[in-house]
Amino acid sequence: MEQYKHFSEEDFVNDPRFQEWIFRPDKENQDWWQHVVAAYPDIAIKIEGARKILLSISFKEEFPSSEKVEQALADVLLKINEPVQHAKVVGIRPIYKWLSAAASLLLIISVTYLLINRKNENSDTAGQVTKIVKDQIVPGGDKAVLTLADGTVVVLDSAGNKTVANQGDVTVINIDGKLSYMEGTADGNNELLYNTISTPKGGQYQLLLADGSKIWLNAASSLRFPTAFNGHTREVELTGEGYFEVAHNPKQPFHVKVNDMEVAVLGTHFNINSYSDEPLIKTTLTEGKVQVTKGTNHVFLNPGQQAVVTKANRSDQIQIQYNIDVEEILAWKNGIFSYNNRDIKEIMRQVARWYDVEVAYEADLNETFTGGLPRSKSITDLLKIIEATTKVKFEINGKKVTVK
Repeated sequence: MEQYKHFSEEDFVNDPRFQEWIFRPDKENQDWWQHVVAAYPDIAIKIEGARKILLSISFKEEFPSSEKVEQALADVLLKINEPVQHAKVVGIRPIYKWLSAAASLLLIISVTYLLINRKNENSDTAGQVTKIVKDQIVPGGDKAVLTLADGTVVVLDSAGNKTVANQGDVTVINIDGKLSYMEGTADGNNELLYNTISTPKGGQYQLLLADGSKIWLNAASSLRFPTAFNGHTREVELTGEGYFEVAHNPKQPFHVKVNDMEVAVLGTHFNINSYSDEPLIKTTLTEGKVQVTKGTNHVFLNPGQQAVVTKANRSDQIQIQYNIDVEEILAWKNGIFSYNNRDIKEIMRQVARWYDVEVAYEADLNETFTGGLPRSKSITDLLKIIEATTKVKFEINGKKVTVK
């Protein structure tokens, strides 16, 4: 273990044991690496840097070959020559049959740009775009506030890359939009301390818990959690939206509490959308198995299924939706807006949270939209795409967007 004291980021990236921890984490190697960091705390930042490099490489390898992408785009371009009014659905869904999640999202974006360019070249109304009176809107980014057990507040996006706190035997490290909890070598009888991480509108953040579980928080969300898991269960509380990759531990089930609902797992990947301005609470499973409980009722989900709880319904009813478009559900986590025949009002609620804007309506709408764009793009880029493929028009005035 002592050799790791002198490792560089590159050394960690090339180390087989480190790679095993990153790509196939379990409780044994999680505990071992936590002991390494506890023994040599100066290497924590190098470890986080190496982790990011390996995860980036892993993500890129999920893309299909360039030949397949080029052929798919060629097929789509043939369809683009059809009349513009058919462009909204061109070629997107069939491609999902073979593209990985990340590649299909990127393809949606490429196709959307092609459609907009083609329409702007051939349409007499190409100049009719979003009306901007005064634009003060910027895309969201890595922003969050951490509230420690004693009430101390740490603004993470301005805290820098460093250790931001020590909570009992746990070291809290903040690096480039990710907060990591590294447990020391104590015997597991630490005092139970709770922290809360909160993202504002226009914010997002990643979290690595002491047990090795990974969580992505979307805008206007929060997670309350213990700094270390010492009991028979691992319990956290979510508001807003979060994606969970839970470290497997059959002796210590993982529970997520959302309003009066609970999701229980041993180790799996799932997304929960529970925003207060949404009529439904949606739990979508991507890997493994979960149990969703409301009152006396519970259901089990398999990958690709979604549990839906209607807030206005006071009963314990839970509906299961099948064959869910997981790529669309997880688009936010992957830095993308991606929509498949999605209601405009639902889209605009997401826009309001990400760009931190007020949305007003001048008329009732019955419009849907299919397309996508990186969340790093300006709000005008997104609204222009929606305008180009629907009858909806927008006006931006300061931090207010009016839908017409």
